[in-house]
Amino acid sequence: MSANKYNLAMKASTANETLMELATDSDDAVRLAVARNPSSKEAVLQVLALDKNMDVRNSVLTHHAAPEGLVLSMLSEASLVSKCSLAQRKELTPQIFAALFADASEKVLSRLGRNESAPEHILRQLGAHLSDNVRKAVATNPCCPLDLLLELSRDPKPEVVGRSASNSSMPSYRLDELARESGPKTDAKKIYVAGNRSADASTLVWLLELNESYVSILSEVVKNPSLPFVDKLRVAFLGLNDAISGDLKTWIRAKPGEFWRGFATEGNLRLQDEIAYSGRKAIFGEALIEAGMIEAYQTILSIELERGISAAGMDHKQISDPRSSVVRKKMM
Repeated sequence: MSANKYNLAMKASTANETLMELATDSDDAVRLAVARNPSSKEAVLQVLALDKNMDVRNSVLTHHAAPEGLVLSMLSEASLVSKCSLAQRKELTPQIFAALFADASEKVLSRLGRNESAPEHILRQLGAHLSDNVRKAVATNPCCPLDLLLELSRDPKPEVVGRSASNSSMPSYRLDELARESGPKTDAKKIYVAGNRSADASTLVWLLELNESYVSILSEVVKNPSLPFVDKLRVAFLGLNDAISGDLKTWIRAKPGEFWRGFATEGNLRLQDEIAYSGRKAIFGEALIEAGMIEAYQTILSIELERGISAAGMDHKQISDPRSSVVRKKMM
């Protein structure tokens, strides 16, 4: 193989006339590179569509510049892999969507079900498909029609329901219902809800208060941006799972001073306030110091002093002296 030819076939800057010449090269690797070159135009793809090499033809099928007519003419002989790849593309025409939908392959239909650009009528038919895998795919699609999504959240197969619980388009009230369901095979649903950013904070806090042995659920909840920061603090300082608490502490330590100034200004949690989690309690300020977050502690303290906030009605001196002495000991 000529390295020069191969490099030319790969480069997006190669002239179309050169690509046309390379499209008939005797080397399969060169022609494949042309078929995969994003700059190859329709005329070049038309030549490669008749190539003897299946990999070359499959690359033409999934090329962004392949015209609708060419794609439709190639589908019947295309490989399963290339059909699956094509079914995931967003810019397909209605005719290509329809042709792929006519394919009996569960794998192709599953890719279509996840495609956010798939026409609504196709999603509705796929949502009623006999295959669990196809329905699961539709259930994960954020563009799934709301009534269909709600229907899939009540599917007889728990796996389908679970995937619907991961869908960011699922209404928060339904996520709350799914999180609180009891019985066999409900833990998976809870895990999906725990990781869903559309879940209400109240739902996530409820999941947080479940038995700490539900590590998979707890792990997803604490990573969810919708969980209030105060609740992440509770798990970080009082949680029994060292891995989860450790990761949270690392994440919290990385917060800049500006974040802590804003946190203290909001006044949702003061240094003297008690935090509790899973039957354990601690004073927030002491927990910060114990975790070695001295700068965060001092930043919050300075804001509290500026605002005249005191612990349990004590005066300015009573607020600062006890904790400041603890800080000094920790820093020695």
